[in-house]
Amino acid sequence: MANKEEMNCRFALKETTTSQYALLCEPVDKNLSVLADGRLMLKLKPGISFGYAEQIAKFLQENVTAVIYVQS
Repeated sequence: MANKEEMNCRFALKETTTSQYALLCEPVDKNLSVLADGRLMLKLKPGISFGYAEQIAKFLQENVTAVIYVQS
């Protein structure tokens, strides 16, 4: 039986030091224990515009209910 852990999150748009956009997955109520004090970040492809990055963040926020860690 696999261990499973789930966290509710919100997606915040960030700009990296290389002027590339990323989406920070911020925990709403609790972090995944496997992350300890760390965070998950989704790095977007180079060249994606700020407007498109905002649309991606909005889409994820509206359609992703949780991030799940499964240890098999």
